[in-house]
Amino acid sequence: MEEAKTPEVAEKNMSIDVVPLSKGQRILSYFADLFLCLILAFTLFHLVVHPIGRRITSYDEKQTESLRIENEMHDVLYGNDLLFSSSTADSESDRFSIDLGYTFDQYAYFYVVDASKTEYEVFRHYAVDLQKDESLYLSFYQNCATARDFFDLTGSSPVLKESYKTEFAPKWAPKDSLSEQGEKDYQTWLEKVFLPLYSAMLSHAESHGLTFTASDGQTLDYAVLKKTLDQNNELVQDLAVLSAFIAEAIALVLYYWVLPLCLPHRKTLGRLFLRQSRVSLEGLSILPRKRLWAPFLSSVFASSWVLFLLPWPIVSFNALFGLPWLLEISALSLLYALVSFAFILADPFGRSLSDRSTLTLLIRDDDLDAVYAKKGYQ
Repeated sequence: MEEAKTPEVAEKNMSIDVVPLSKGQRILSYFADLFLCLILAFTLFHLVVHPIGRRITSYDEKQTESLRIENEMHDVLYGNDLLFSSSTADSESDRFSIDLGYTFDQYAYFYVVDASKTEYEVFRHYAVDLQKDESLYLSFYQNCATARDFFDLTGSSPVLKESYKTEFAPKWAPKDSLSEQGEKDYQTWLEKVFLPLYSAMLSHAESHGLTFTASDGQTLDYAVLKKTLDQNNELVQDLAVLSAFIAEAIALVLYYWVLPLCLPHRKTLGRLFLRQSRVSLEGLSILPRKRLWAPFLSSVFASSWVLFLLPWPIVSFNALFGLPWLLEISALSLLYALVSFAFILADPFGRSLSDRSTLTLLIRDDDLDAVYAKKGYQ
């Protein structure tokens, strides 16, 4: 319990006992404001800022162009027999992932069942037949950290270990199937060896070139297509980042500056619902307008760590962590918020770093009404 005496009260020989918010109530107040401000920022991002940016930057046209380029890149792979079609895809968007799995099955068939099917070894075909570089074939495997778990790389060509040949053979045997452990190892072979090798092959194609002449006579260059696709993706990424900054800035100003000026007792919406008020330690009075800037800046620092979430789901959740600047600023804001939480837990009156730096205190509206009543205000 904290006893605070205002000059007016002291003159009347009266004292007022004011009970600060509990630590739980103080933290609840923070999260209420954080959540409401996030909703405002999320709404501004998706309904106002990003749609305007899409119109200005011809975003939809770029997205359509990106889909076309991706399909043409896949055509280069199909045309060079580096990707085999299974004809089981239900849609164009599923085609690549399904056919990549089918290509792996053909690749595995070469190593487990029939070594004469050299066309199924896509990495050998790419290195030896297309790039005319036999050393590149083995180097793909040597540079893959997990390839040695499955292959003997001591010779001039990779050789699948006999134990795996025996384990995987039932996959192609009539009326037989892989064991439970065999299924796990087969999936590991796909994820830990084949896919990294395929990624390395595509990276090499980006830097060294890989072409295919389409049926309409157009020559498709994988490297050129990838460069154009990256430029389009960069535009999408930059628009998401800029829109997030603008939406968050508008939301913070509206929520922590404009609304407190419009609502009674300089409240935010969260404190209005929770019936809490911020008062100065000296006199337990509502902050004047000229002193609002300090709590405002503190609230901005403590609430901006959700900034990186705004582009979701336009940007996939995993891709959010790769957006430039958003994650770094969010991390700094989170650090400030954690330090503020530490102050709340350590302070006997549950005051945050913001409360201490601005010489303010959050109290219940009932206590504020009692203060005003003692002062003779109606």
